[in-house]
Amino acid sequence: MVDEPIAGVVVIQAVAPSPDDPTPASVAAAEVHAVQRALGALVRRVSTGQPARAGSRGEWAGLVEECQSLVNTATAVQDVAITRLAAIEEEWLEDGTTSETHRAPGHVALDAPDVVAGALGVSHVHAQRRVSLAVRLVADGDRHDRALDAASGLSALHEAMAAGRLDAYRAGVVAEELAEAPPEVAEAVVGTLRAYLGVDTAVQLRRRCRRAIVRISPDLLRQRARRAREECGLRRWAEEPGVDRWEGTFPSEDAAEGWAAVDALAQRYVAEGRCSRVEAARSVALMDLIRAQTTVDVQLVVTVPATEVEQAGHGHRQGRPAGTLDDLAPPGGTEPSVDPVSSAEDARLSARAARDVCVAADERGRLRPPPTTPGPPS
Repeated sequence: MVDEPIAGVVVIQAVAPSPDDPTPASVAAAEVHAVQRALGALVRRVSTGQPARAGSRGEWAGLVEECQSLVNTATAVQDVAITRLAAIEEEWLEDGTTSETHRAPGHVALDAPDVVAGALGVSHVHAQRRVSLAVRLVADGDRHDRALDAASGLSALHEAMAAGRLDAYRAGVVAEELAEAPPEVAEAVVGTLRAYLGVDTAVQLRRRCRRAIVRISPDLLRQRARRAREECGLRRWAEEPGVDRWEGTFPSEDAAEGWAAVDALAQRYVAEGRCSRVEAARSVALMDLIRAQTTVDVQLVVTVPATEVEQAGHGHRQGRPAGTLDDLAPPGGTEPSVDPVSSAEDARLSARAARDVCVAADERGRLRPPPTTPGPPS
């Protein structure tokens, strides 16, 4: 049964199907399982036989194309399933049971990305993007129906995927370019791309899409350029051990000047033999330019266990040489007793012992502390 529209959304109350009345979802799942079994047999069939008699290059290329077409169609089916799943709200009733409320396609339940993440074995962020793209491609509702607010103008992309002509990556590229476009503009832009959806690469589709936006809605392109300049920034995160990765976006005029300076210095480093690769030389040149304009103070703090400091300090008070491995591991595994001394003397001995422990640690391959400034001669 269909209730009255609530807040511009059509709500459809779920009716529990009987065991003898399978739902379209269960029927589709059974059919997909049958296709999967058939594909498993197909994998075994193409994996056997002599390579020289298995087929020509053209025949294998045709199989690659047909397999990609099958993947594209399966992805379109998966998008429909994700859209239908996202439109279901699960509610807990007072008696402890759950009830499902089916909303119109285009509605996204709060926990839908979590459910999709578990089904696909991906992170929450990836699942959230996957749900958003699927809903935009599938739930292109009637823009004249005020009860449905899911119009995106991207239904032609979903149709091309269902026909096997367009893969999910290229569809995502076009959808990303039209993320801020009104449905009418998006539909018009996609209409100009219909003939190229199955033949152009993602880069070519992106360029065609931007040229179409300039012709159809130049104001939209200006808004995107303004927003992109406001979001310029530099990010850094750790990547491989001992290596950090920087990623930055800059205004075009600033980026041109900065790149020219870095590249000129990098080319000089390569010519002088300081670096063998120009990309590595650019990274060195960038750091050199930064150091030339800044003053960097580096503070090195060496931390050692308090027990090692006490043991090394006890060695000094007993007249034994400190800074050896014997100070760090006393024989018998027992803690040496520390004679009581004044607080000032104890502080002086502790500081001296800490330096000796650091020297001993350096002998074991650790970092040596910076040298201390010698005091005035006595």
